[in-house]
Amino acid sequence: MAIVNCPKCTKRISSQHKVCPHCSLPLGDISDEERKRLEIERWKDKVYRATNFSYLALTSLIVGVLWWWMSGAGAWVMPPPIPAFVLIVMGVIGYLVGRGWLLWLRIGPGRPDHVRKRRF
Repeated sequence: MAIVNCPKCTKRISSQHKVCPHCSLPLGDISDEERKRLEIERWKDKVYRATNFSYLALTSLIVGVLWWWMSGAGAWVMPPPIPAFVLIVMGVIGYLVGRGWLLWLRIGPGRPDHVRKRRF
C-alpha cells in the first residue's frame, strides 16, 4: 500500500482505493451499480449543500428583521438600521438563490436518471 495523489483533486489517498474519498473520482474498475450509487451520493450532497445555504440565508433574514424590530425605542423605526437592512437584503437574495439552486438540482439535467423516477 502506498500513498498517492488523486489525479483530479490532488489530495493524498491510499493506492488501494477504487474511488477517491474526497472527490468521488473512480480510480479503478467499479461496477455500474457502484457508479450509480456514487452518482446519487454526489447529487444528494449537492442537494444537502443547497438546502443548508437556503437555511443560512433564511436565518440571516430573520436576524435582520429582529434587529430592525428591536432597534430604537419603538418597533419598526424608519429608516431601518444599516446592518439590519443589509442582513435582510442578503437573506432574501440568498434564500431565493438557494431555492432556485434546489429547484435546478431536482428538475435539471444534472439529476441522475435513476433518481428521476422517484418523487420528492
